[in-house]
Amino acid sequence: MPGLLRTAVSYSVRSDSVYWGYRGKDAQHSNAHRASQTATPVVSTTLIRDGLIYNYPNPVENGMTKFRYFATGAHSVTIDIYQLNGRHVETLTKMSANRQWNEIRWNVNDHDSGVYIAKIKVSDGSWTETYFVKPAILK
Repeated sequence: MPGLLRTAVSYSVRSDSVYWGYRGKDAQHSNAHRASQTATPVVSTTLIRDGLIYNYPNPVENGMTKFRYFATGAHSVTIDIYQLNGRHVETLTKMSANRQWNEIRWNVNDHDSGVYIAKIKVSDGSWTETYFVKPAILK
């Protein structure tokens, strides 16, 4: 457009005074504040080796699945199975044999297709660990 006069204004800023819009920060992060936090494990793995507990086959085949784990200090295992809507379906229990693989079988013939939540509580009498597994039933 003829007749308009445009003027440019230039500002000079020291390179160490502004970094990504935060006053006082520099590109080398030499004046950055570091926070430290100690991580707390959610589940210890003293009762089940490596915290490894799973069900197989998954999805369930031939109306049966097995929950498998290697007990290193577990005395008893309780598995509460829920539908995704939160309705309790079944409870399975077993006394565990230490220093070996253990299995708990779940017969699913009376249950509908879908994904379920298995809340697995492992106990040695004084300590309890909780794990979650999601078995799927396809019919």
